[in-house]
Amino acid sequence: MIYKASRLIAETFDRKGIVYDLRELNELSFIEAGFTVEGGSMLLLRFLSESENNDVAIRLFRIFHRIPAERLAAAAETCMELNEKIRFFKFCLDQEGSLHMEADLPLETADDCLGLCCYELFVRAMQILNAEYATLARAVYGESRPQKPDPRELLGALRALREHPIPLNGEAGA
Repeated sequence: MIYKASRLIAETFDRKGIVYDLRELNELSFIEAGFTVEGGSMLLLRFLSESENNDVAIRLFRIFHRIPAERLAAAAETCMELNEKIRFFKFCLDQEGSLHMEADLPLETADDCLGLCCYELFVRAMQILNAEYATLARAVYGESRPQKPDPRELLGALRALREHPIPLNGEAGA
């Protein structure tokens, strides 16, 4: 069954031009809208409803999944730092080592503003993750994540190649 909150969110997303899927699963209906973060991947934000009341749980599951055990402490610390810094959403880790972002609307949210509240939280989630995705990635991957090369190192390597070219096709040094 598609619950009232899901229909209200869908109406607002239609007016705002947000591409989404409206789905139902068992006793749940939900809106699923995706976005790509800078330097990251495609993420799906879900607006979940379990009744005809305006109970909406906003969840972004698995921003990172199966975080290595040796990186869980750094990921948890980063989640706590972001939770102190950011309003409306909280970051958390689950038992499987996945990092999520979540929020909940008040149960008494009125019909005439529920869709707009969810739209604003969708935009806010995109802004937060565009700003903080790199911070989360560093916590999850540590220094093993490939870094951008230092331009000075690249220039040094090019100078070295110019001074001592690599022979091609069996040629002796140039």
